[in-house]
Amino acid sequence: MTPSFTELREAKRAKGQFLCVGLDPQPEKHPTVSVLSYLIKVVEATIDVAGCYKPNLAFFEGLGHNGLWQLAALIDHIKHLDPAMPVIADGKRGDIGDTNEFYAEAVFSVLGADALTVNPYLGLGKAAEVFLAHEGKMAIVLCRTTNEGAREFQDVLVDVSADRIGYRNWAPLYQLVARNVSRDWSQKGSVGLVAAATYPDDIAAIREIAPTIFLLIPGLGKQLGDLENSVRYALGPDGSSDFVINVSTAVVYAFEKGSFQCDLAEFANASEAAAEDYDRQIRDVVDNLGRVA
Repeated sequence: MTPSFTELREAKRAKGQFLCVGLDPQPEKHPTVSVLSYLIKVVEATIDVAGCYKPNLAFFEGLGHNGLWQLAALIDHIKHLDPAMPVIADGKRGDIGDTNEFYAEAVFSVLGADALTVNPYLGLGKAAEVFLAHEGKMAIVLCRTTNEGAREFQDVLVDVSADRIGYRNWAPLYQLVARNVSRDWSQKGSVGLVAAATYPDDIAAIREIAPTIFLLIPGLGKQLGDLENSVRYALGPDGSSDFVINVSTAVVYAFEKGSFQCDLAEFANASEAAAEDYDRQIRDVVDNLGRVA
């Protein structure tokens, strides 16, 4: 039986591996090397420290008809190198039920990913249940995102007086998402939440509402998220909650920060060093908080 996303993460968490390497290919940065060849080298260089990988579907879709083939081959190679490595497809999918069935089939069956990021704004109902019905797979719901415009809708106050969040009659929309995913969606399947390192105080609020939900935390590296407080809040009060900190460009294209030669092996060395550095930073915070991974 194929291990579930949660089981895969439990194994990585037991090893203290909380780094998620985001795979966002930009072929113009390595014009003499194919996307697949480049990312294979990056994966091989970072596989020992990664707690999961997160390919962003848009970057592969933008490559045309060959892009998804390369993504499928990349995920297959990741699983060949480490069958226990969880893979999150970052697609931000979410539509009516029939459409979601094909989204789920594409991501879970064709590509072989273990989890998918999901947009919650079409509601739970039958539409979202399609994702949750895939045994062992996880739907990671957008809650607090990293972008500057996140507050435009995610901070809108909504009336929760009929079903309070804490003791409040009004709450930001992102907190309603966190509450409903934790309380309702988790009863129907395996779920997680996206919570941005660029808004660490909101991670604390999300953890209070959803203390046991898996968190995917983007925004470190290029977006200058707050690592220490993100980890502090994501671990939860007893240190038992699971999460991963995603870093994409700062690992995949780490060579841009150094004096590396235009050579694939050198590029991979730069990614390895960057991944090891981020892994060490995350572990240091966990250790300093005195919490056992």
